[in-house]
Amino acid sequence: MIFCGHFLWNRQSQRVQEKCGFHHYAYDTFETRPGTVEDNEVNILTKEEYDAEERNSTEVIAS
Repeated sequence: MIFCGHFLWNRQSQRVQEKCGFHHYAYDTFETRPGTVEDNEVNILTKEEYDAEERNSTEVIAS
């Protein structure tokens, strides 16, 4: 299982993670180096989800 996240204001990172198959897991806060606190979304991709997507991609390419 792989976790990743993005700040809620960063829609480009959100979209990239969605395209890679990640989905919502939790909301959290992250303290940045300059000392600010940012709201973020944590996303997850399980091995089973990855394998299923990989099989679907392979079938489309093989067709």
